[in-house]
Amino acid sequence: SLRSGETLIKELAEERSVKMFFLFDVSNSMLFSSTEKLKCEYAAEMIGAVSFALLQAGDSVGLAIFDNTVKKVIHPSIGIKHYQAIIKTLTDPALYGGKFSITEACKYALESIKTNALIVIVSDFIGMDKEWEIYFKTLASKFEVLAISVRDPLDYELPKGAGLAIFEDPFTRQKLMTDMASVNAYFKKRAKTQLDKVRQVCKTAQADILELRTDKPFAMPLIAFFTGRKTWRSAL
Repeated sequence: SLRSGETLIKELAEERSVKMFFLFDVSNSMLFSSTEKLKCEYAAEMIGAVSFALLQAGDSVGLAIFDNTVKKVIHPSIGIKHYQAIIKTLTDPALYGGKFSITEACKYALESIKTNALIVIVSDFIGMDKEWEIYFKTLASKFEVLAISVRDPLDYELPKGAGLAIFEDPFTRQKLMTDMASVNAYFKKRAKTQLDKVRQVCKTAQADILELRTDKPFAMPLIAFFTGRKTWRSAL
């Protein structure tokens, strides 16, 4: 300032090395679609896009594929070869399908991840087990947690004007024929109640939740979310 005769101000930019770890639900309920993409396809593309952005920035990414057990783990690392390993895993059809337990995914993260990480749980959050709330809150007390809900339009309400249809439970394979018009109001109410419960658990655990629909692109909601959250801003 003395030499230049002007007041000089030095601005310091905080650098934060991000380690993001995805817990990706590939259970049977994610193998559903009334749009162009299955929920698991949509979610896999989203994970791939975020992983690429992080690895390009020099941050590390990890991935655990789970149904009612953890089926495949890619430990956090950096670089283009690591991205190729993530994409190879995400596009392996043998890994998709099975029962569902978010509790087991949370248990794995609690037992296996020893350092600070941003834990991102990608699921439709349908068919939750009884213990999930306890383990989710425990996970959120140890790490920063983001729940990304990926749902199909028919996860919210049944198509209007439809008649008889056969419903199949994705986990038990039990079938039921019913008139969709007669149960749509009840279905919509139950779907809202179930999603509200997930939102409430996230709020209580001080974890963020981002809701995506397979009939809408994920890019803008992701950008809006990350730019609007200080604690997550450096992630993208």
